[in-house]
Amino acid sequence: MQLRVTLVSALLMTLTGSTGVLAASAEQGKKAFIHNGCWQCHGTMGQGSIMTSSGKRLAPDPLPWETFYGFVRSTNRSMPPYSEKILSDGDLADIYAYLQSIPKPPNSASIPLLNHPVPRRRGYMDALAKRLTPGGVIIQFSYGPHAPVAPQSGYAVTRADLVLANIPPAQVWVYRKA
Repeated sequence: MQLRVTLVSALLMTLTGSTGVLAASAEQGKKAFIHNGCWQCHGTMGQGSIMTSSGKRLAPDPLPWETFYGFVRSTNRSMPPYSEKILSDGDLADIYAYLQSIPKPPNSASIPLLNHPVPRRRGYMDALAKRLTPGGVIIQFSYGPHAPVAPQSGYAVTRADLVLANIPPAQVWVYRKA
């Protein structure tokens, strides 16, 4: 019965054009997203997590409003449904506005170090390593299985944690001055 009411409500909102999304506040939506615990599974920026939401991203580019509304109200999957008693239509519209406001992340190809040929990368790392005090570190994130710059004399590189919450998962490399 709840599913039928939710679908009818979503259909009526679609037909009348009264989604409430136009008057929604992204700023209030961010507060509602945090307050209602959405961030616990979907991350603070709707980025999703393979650990808690099967990697489901909510932003950028959320589902169409009617689909989003219907899913939140009547899901029977791992996410519990949020009735209007728990999450008002206004708060849900604000959350949707917040998700729409989140910009797309930069492409991994835009990471400056990885855009340069290997000899130039080595030059950058050597210049940074010269500025480090003994024991100082340079932290580098990579989406590949190998360090972006192979270790040179004067510093060593070790593989640190794999950041699974990042999509795609990122590898953390620690360069340490010898």
